[in-house]
Amino acid sequence: STLADPAYKVPWNNLGIIEMNAGNLTEADSLFRRAVAIDTAYSASLYNLATVCWDLNDLNQAEYYYGLSLAADSSLLGGYNNLGALLLELDRPEEARDVLDRGLSRHPDQPYLMKNRGVAALDLGQDDSAIDYWTHALEKDPTLIDAHKLSAQWYERHEDIEKAISHWETVAESTTGEERQTAVSALERLRGQ
Repeated sequence: STLADPAYKVPWNNLGIIEMNAGNLTEADSLFRRAVAIDTAYSASLYNLATVCWDLNDLNQAEYYYGLSLAADSSLLGGYNNLGALLLELDRPEEARDVLDRGLSRHPDQPYLMKNRGVAALDLGQDDSAIDYWTHALEKDPTLIDAHKLSAQWYERHEDIEKAISHWETVAESTTGEERQTAVSALERLRGQ
């Protein structure tokens, strides 16, 4: 048996996860690439490689490998969510919308997809649609802090101060550090109006 044996794709992937979790991204990248070289349709390693590429700020490679991970396994929730988020970061909201819509067609109750779909809607100028997605995301997962922050900002822009305060309170109660301080500052500003 050689290290290129198909049975080794899982250990290479698992070693890559260990290195990724330890912050050794270059080593993780190498290990995931070994697994992919053994099986070019191994969705777990393709997805993990995409994530490491994103962490290494190689956005083109991240997009490529997320796409391959979805081609290998079209039910891969994280592939839709992360590719959609990456496309939003790349300021390509139409493509993000399409990817996230495909993900939501397979995973209609997934709050992270809903949250990111709301961001795509906002980027496309669909304000009312954005808040609807965030509201649905929070119905599925009331602890989704990013959806609370986005909702708070949306309500503040639309001068619904009571709802903005409610969302900022949740963020302040559920976070620490800079994130909490941002919420506390927003609450002070809104309560001072």
